[in-house]
Amino acid sequence: MAPIDLPLYAQEHIRHETPNALKLSNGDIFRHHLAAERRGDKSADKWFGMLAPNTQGRVRQLKKDVELLNSFLDLLPFAGLWPDCDMGPLTRELPMRCREVSTFHLRIQPDMS
Repeated sequence: MAPIDLPLYAQEHIRHETPNALKLSNGDIFRHHLAAERRGDKSADKWFGMLAPNTQGRVRQLKKDVELLNSFLDLLPFAGLWPDCDMGPLTRELPMRCREVSTFHLRIQPDMS
């Protein structure tokens, strides 16, 4: 029997909106939001709505920094990086407009534990 090709929206529904779906981190939700926006998909608003209100503000602020946003977009294919993506420090760092500090969070840090 040949596998059935489901549309992307159906795959996402099965993966994320069923009772057995895993809880997604803010980083995962942010990744899905950016990916949907890049595709021009209407689900981008749904993903954005899943973020906490304070995180939504950080994302809006981040999107104004085109260079930083492009850095995040370059990381979309690497799903394993996103669960630990912490949006909290960006609140303090984006207003500083210091490229070195902002891009620090886009580098893979070694586990120091």
